Amino acid sequence: MVFIRSMIISHTCKIAVRAAANIASRHPFEKAVTGKQLAAEIGENPHTVAKVLQVLVKHRLLSSSRGASGGFYFSIAQLANRIIDIVSVIDGKEVLDTCVLGLHTCSEKNSCLFHGRFEEVRTGIKKVFYQTNIQELGRELSKRKVPGFKEVSSYD
Repeated sequence: MVFIRSMIISHTCKIAVRAAANIASRHPFEKAVTGKQLAAEIGENPHTVAKVLQVLVKHRLLSSSRGASGGFYFSIAQLANRIIDIVSVIDGKEVLDTCVLGLHTCSEKNSCLFHGRFEEVRTGIKKVFYQTNIQELGRELSKRKVPGFKEVSSYD
């Protein structure tokens, strides 16, 4: 399972999705969360989280503000973005079509050992990434305790 889990999306992309879910779970109760606070809540390095968030801001998937009450937040329109949008910006859409063994010439005619077996899994993952938006992840996270996330204190 570790083998398959690590080949779908990169660790950086997983951080981006977890961060997005965390930020979305606060909407509309909190306007913004700092990168440092977010990093502590998702258990990741603050510098890495800040860099990932800046990429999302640069591609207009996330907003940020400066100052004493500054931080990262989603506009209502940004909450409608899909998980595939985050994956595309961080890893590239093609990551979902690459060979699970890393072969450059993997196809129906010239397939790797897992090509046929993995196609159904790949199709399912694509479906989830294309059909799930950021707001849905945020709502799900705000409703229940999820491993890898600390509870957001503002919902007590």
